[in-house]
Formats: sequence, C-alpha cells, structure tokens
Amino acid sequence: MGHDSFADPQFLWQASADDIAHSTLLGVAPNERPGMMSSAKLKVQLPNGREATLLFKPASGERDDFPGLPPGAELPVRKGTYYRSEIAAYRLSKLLDYHFVPPTIPMEVDGEIGSAQLFLPYSTVGGDLSRSDELRFSPHLNEFQKGQAQAFDYLIGNYDRHGGNWLYTTFGTTNPRLIAIDHGLSFPRGFPDLKPVKLPVTINAMMNRVDPVQMASTLLDAGIEPEAVEGVLGRWIILRAYNGSLDVSTEEQWQAQVENVRTWMKEAAARNGG
Repeated sequence: MGHDSFADPQFLWQASADDIAHSTLLGVAPNERPGMMSSAKLKVQLPNGREATLLFKPASGERDDFPGLPPGAELPVRKGTYYRSEIAAYRLSKLLDYHFVPPTIPMEVDGEIGSAQLFLPYSTVGGDLSRSDELRFSPHLNEFQKGQAQAFDYLIGNYDRHGGNWLYTTFGTTNPRLIAIDHGLSFPRGFPDLKPVKLPVTINAMMNRVDPVQMASTLLDAGIEPEAVEGVLGRWIILRAYNGSLDVSTEEQWQAQVENVRTWMKEAAARNGG
C-alpha cells in the first residue's frame, strides 16, 4: 500500500525529475485553478513506493488571451510552447543552483504532450494576486532569496510573476523556503523591455560563474527557440553589466558581447549534436 504524500511531504524535497520520469500513473483529476494553461492533477507512485501529485499542463490547453494584452497584439511566447518554458525554467533553476522550481519534465498523458511538475503540499501562496511586486517586498523571504528570484525572472524574461505564482513553505525548515511556479510565459523571442535589477553581492558572484554555453545548451535541449535563448544570454550580459561585473559602455564593447553570444550559441548547438 502506497504512502500518502500529504501526510509526509518532507520526502518530496528529495524527489528528482528522474523519479517523476519513472513514476507510475495511478489516476487523473482536473485542476480546480487553471490559468493560462489548462491542467490536471496526476496521482503517481514514485520508484520508492511513495505517492505524489504532479501538475500536468498539456500543450493543447494553452491560451494566448493574456490579461492586459492590447487587441491584436501577440505574446512573444508562442502558444503551444508554454509547457517547454515550464521544463526549461526548472532545468535553468537547477543549473544555477537555485532549486526553487519544483522538478518538471516533459510527459505524455492520454496522447497529450505537456509538462508535469511535482506538486509540493503544505505551501502557502506568497502574496496578494493584485500586486506584481509582492515578491520583492515579501516579509516571508530573506534578501538572498529575493535576489535569486529577481535575477531568475529577469534572465528568463518572465511575463507572469505575481503574488499567486510564488509560494513558500516552512515545513521541515527553520526559514521559509521559496517555491516558484507557472513559468509558461517565459523565454520570449527577442528582447522585451525588462529593467535589470540590482543584486546582492553573493547573487552577482553566482551570476558571474555561470557557463553561458552550458546555459544555452540546457535551454536548447528543453526545446526553447534559439532566438529566445539568445535573449537569455543577452539579458545575462546586461544583468552583469548593470551590477558592475562587465563593461559594455562603448559600442565596440557591446558588439564584442554580441559576437560572444553568436559563438556561445554555435558551441551549444554543437554540444547538443546540432
């Protein structure tokens, strides 16, 4: 007989994407709170015999009527690819050693391809849904966590961070732990007008240690379009320059970085066998 994950959720922090990939589907139920992507809750049994819940978002259920979007305007993220952004956000969070995006993998359920993300019980919605800046001012998180989240959202070009799609939990930990979800409207094509953020020294140092080729390779492997990956690399350059780690004050210096992006993309494609 399987164990109820809600009765003993602490083990879920140690569950990996590989655990999810090798889980056994036990049942499917509709999600009561769908957003820009319709979703379902999957009850699964992990390889260790424990039961867990996954949030499944099929590509076929994605919408493009984003609130506040002017009539006739298009989102810079293609409908039908949001689920890839969910997967890429998890992989990038892991690469950056942030670990606040729950394990997320591609999955096919009843012939529908989509993303499946580990649902973490005993978590609390972070803030007021009407305040997009709630995370920045949250009393539940320390400055290091806020810096990580702001850097991450800037890098991925997140269009949809608000008080309802970041969570925190105090279960099994002394300090509240950040959980970031709903990254479907991320990794836009091109260069959206996003303002870089000032980062704590420790977060800035972590940004400087990122391998751009590995980052590009990780995102391409998750199915993110090359133009969108170039945008991530460009924002990584801007973020480091804004925080004093890189000088791009002249046109010559900026063009050198543009050339770096082209080189990194070629190396990442080659690494992925492209």
